[in-house]
Amino acid sequence: MRKWIWLMVAASLALTLRAKEPPARFVSAVRRALDADAEWTMAKTTVSPALTVESSGVVSCFAGRGIVWQMREPFMHEYRMTTNTLAIVSELGTETKGLKDLPYYASIRQQTDRLLAGETAPFSDAFNWTWEEVGTGWTMRLLPKRRQFSRWVKQVTIWGGEAIDRTAIVYASGDQADIRFKETGQKLHKLWETE
Repeated sequence: MRKWIWLMVAASLALTLRAKEPPARFVSAVRRALDADAEWTMAKTTVSPALTVESSGVVSCFAGRGIVWQMREPFMHEYRMTTNTLAIVSELGTETKGLKDLPYYASIRQQTDRLLAGETAPFSDAFNWTWEEVGTGWTMRLLPKRRQFSRWVKQVTIWGGEAIDRTAIVYASGDQADIRFKETGQKLHKLWETE
């Protein structure tokens, strides 16, 4: 029995360490998500003050153009991330920031664009990661390597199968977010129609 357990541990370790590139199933799910619409629910837990806030909304990703992340509950709020700007839309109006003001966002955009283009090496340059097959799905744990990410985010855990189902974020502050997704369609770009 001990031999079997050690064999399983060794096999898991080998799968974790064997490749510098993320597994094809993960890359496929991320690429799918980057050109899909989905409903989301999020529970964000803060350390100080100790409370949990729930929110929900929709997200619309348009490959090569960006992401519109719209919160509908408990109030309307929207982030419109395009190739070179981040617009924050609320009842107070719209605030737009350029990439020069947001170097971490520019870096995320570069990584996303390269992943969409089929390049996976930059992903492994940005994160230490572990991968686990779970039934018909998988779990990917990401630890940011670069200071510009790690000063904000300590760990990201992503669960999925063909699509991404859930993402949990542990922030450097100790706050946590648990986001669940329900894909509503591929290449719909519904929130982009309001542009």
